[in-house]
Amino acid sequence: MSCRRVTSPNSRSRSPLKDYYRLLEIAPTATTDGFDIAWAPKSKLFSRGKGPRLLGRFVACVDRDAVVDAWARAGTAGGSTDEVCVLLMGAAMAPAGELARAIAEQRRRQRGTTLTLIPVDARNWEAHMPLDAPGIAKTLLARLRTGA
Repeated sequence: MSCRRVTSPNSRSRSPLKDYYRLLEIAPTATTDGFDIAWAPKSKLFSRGKGPRLLGRFVACVDRDAVVDAWARAGTAGGSTDEVCVLLMGAAMAPAGELARAIAEQRRRQRGTTLTLIPVDARNWEAHMPLDAPGIAKTLLARLRTGA
């Protein structure tokens, strides 16, 4: 299954994401090459913000090729010690087994990285949430799903 990149996300995603970064204590940053959305934890006085960098990318379909590409780009976007969480969103989804195999393959190839990739169905905001997903990503997706 081949994917082509969607250049403009749907209107349902922009408004909630823009409203929630204040509640979630994250700040939008300049988008990183290959990603449509990028946030970093808000810094506190005299300290660096805690939590992962959140990167979001919209694709036509979330499949193995999209996972491999997003993983490679995220590896260069975060520093070697930064925790990075990628929300890979698309209007079509490959079977869960195919996505799980692709993510497991990337984790094996790049051991030691602190990268989490979450495939998200942009039609209903359902996600294949890994058990080790950061709390901030779980909260953001729950709010998108409920529209709260």
